Amino acid sequence: MSTDKTATPVPVRDARSAHLTEVISLGAGLPYPLALRTRPQAPGADTTAVVLHGEIDRQAEQVLEHALRDVLRRAPRGVELDLEDITFIDCSGLNVLLALHRWAAEQGKALTIGAAGPAADRLLTLTGTWPLFGTAHAGHARASAGAAEAGAASEVLPVLGRAV
Repeated sequence: MSTDKTATPVPVRDARSAHLTEVISLGAGLPYPLALRTRPQAPGADTTAVVLHGEIDRQAEQVLEHALRDVLRRAPRGVELDLEDITFIDCSGLNVLLALHRWAAEQGKALTIGAAGPAADRLLTLTGTWPLFGTAHAGHARASAGAAEAGAASEVLPVLGRAV
């Protein structure tokens, strides 16, 4: 397996984003696909929308953090993530999101999540981290209550607190 961690820009348009500005394939050296797509927000908005496609695990940590940090650097006020097309995300992916959230705040910017598919929603719900990303997600309140009853959030949050 290659250890190449470079991101390759690919100019492509997709049906979800008619005004797609850039597609970056992050899958070089990964055994699965991972891509980052940027698109401008509404006219006059100071944030950049980023749509992630694929799987996020320990192998994708460094390349994803590097690519998202680069997008955050260029965004005037911050980045809004769309995680709807993430088919798998583990605690390594969450650690990337938490580290970037902290870094963005240090830069006076925001890292928010505007949409999440089942994999990302479950992880953010079980860990109680949805509120960090400035999202009033409808499903997260119901699931957070269930996770708290099961004790899952209380077991995970102390570990996440050290990673932030």
